[in-house]
Amino acid sequence: MQPPPYPATTKAGGFKFELDCERIAQSDTWALATTRQRPLLLMLWFIAWQTPCGSLPADDMLIAARLGMEADAFQGDKAILLRGWWEASDGRLYHPVLTELVLEMMGRKAGNAQRQAAYRQRRQGVTRDGKTDDERETNEAVTRYSDVSDNTTTTTITTNTSLSNERDCTNTHASSEGKSKAALGVADLVTEGIERKHAEDWLTVRKAKRASLTQTAWDDVKLEAKKANITPAEAMRICAANFVAGLQGDVVRQAGSRGRRCTRYAAYQRHVWRLRET
Repeated sequence: MQPPPYPATTKAGGFKFELDCERIAQSDTWALATTRQRPLLLMLWFIAWQTPCGSLPADDMLIAARLGMEADAFQGDKAILLRGWWEASDGRLYHPVLTELVLEMMGRKAGNAQRQAAYRQRRQGVTRDGKTDDERETNEAVTRYSDVSDNTTTTTITTNTSLSNERDCTNTHASSEGKSKAALGVADLVTEGIERKHAEDWLTVRKAKRASLTQTAWDDVKLEAKKANITPAEAMRICAANFVAGLQGDVVRQAGSRGRRCTRYAAYQRHVWRLRET
């Protein structure tokens, strides 16, 4: 007997058996089968998709039981139902078409496993020489900047440590600098007493001008608003209305002029009310 075409532990493992209707319709077995036998053929192929995948036990009684047939009835249809099946040395039956499908499935599984292994390797940053990207970067820096030869173990270790500490300090500084330059959002401005609509409009203007609103920039706006004798909310409304990123130049002078006129008018009204009370 011939050996089995693949290991006895081969499992489908999520790969489902798919019918190739065109191939089935053109097969000789399908043409020879009666209308009563054709559903049994399909059921037999589905039953064979087990462990080992694509095989049947070389036992007529077991096959008949799995098909839900009487043993005598199975013997009458055996010639058609088992047409093309052959027995291997492991005591199981195999079919050429199912064997082809199983081998194709095994190839796809192997390809998937290789892609997953390569993906995990990329995630870990391991290169072909077994070193991580950080290690390669450090070694290249040592080779480039060290004044001594690579054979000096002490110098290499010291340089590696210095570069690692320098990288840690740089990352910490960059992290703190990034936090200090974090852009403010609508919610931050609303907490400052700004109307949400004005805040959204002004941030849209700054975004269009590619000027993120940092805390420092917002402090400058409030300072300019104070100089112009207006509130930060009024300053933001003016900036949004004039499509400018901040209170500068003519916008400041115009805002200051309006603010002074409003202040003088308010003082005049207070004077009028005092005269009326007297």
